[in-house]
This record gives sequence, structure tokens and C-alpha cells, in this order.
Amino acid sequence: MAADPSPRMLITNKGPCVRYIAWTPPLNGFWKLSFTGHYKYESKTASVGCIMRYHNAVFKAAFAQHVGMVSSFTRAQSTLFSRALEFAKREGVDYHEIEGNHPFVFRMMWGKSPELAL
Repeated sequence: MAADPSPRMLITNKGPCVRYIAWTPPLNGFWKLSFTGHYKYESKTASVGCIMRYHNAVFKAAFAQHVGMVSSFTRAQSTLFSRALEFAKREGVDYHEIEGNHPFVFRMMWGKSPELAL
């Protein structure tokens, strides 16, 4: 089950709000691959980060990587997703739940995105 996408805010006495995000475990016997990426429109560069944990939250592995120049946001998101899957494969994980911060990637996978040209 994916994490609740609605933002939860914590008001502090120091001023700004802090967004609260909680990790939710995958099904028993599954690993959870959480990935996130960043794309800079100005420089057309991207970066990715991943963490993998078992259903009981035991840490397996993590990585962060500068991807470099990419031609578009669409290309960046597909590259980030691809790197996350390569990471899971290198770690020998067969059964995993995938969680990302950008619903665009998942819409693109299922062919529900208007911008599919890579």
C-alpha cells in the first residue's frame, strides 16, 4: 500500500510548517523501493536517490546519483525510474513494491500520460 499522498503539516512554534511524511511498509515478504528524483529545467540536469527496506523496515541498501544532462522532464523521470529498477536488480530483489514521489512516472508506465515521447 502506498503512503497517503495528502500532505500532513506540523506547525512549529519557530514559524514555518514542516511537512510530515511517514514510511508505510509493503506486504509481508516484500521489499519497498522508494525513489525520488530532481530535474533542473535551467541546466537540464537530473539526480536520483533510492532506498530499499524490507517489510519490517530493515535497511538493505541506498544510493544517490547525479544522472547528468537529460533532454526533458519526461526523459528525466523515465531515467530515474529505470535507475531505481536497475538498483533493485543489482541488489537481488525479486519481490518489491515501488514508491516514488512523482505520480507522472506511474501514469507514464501505464500509458496514461499525454507526453509519452521520450
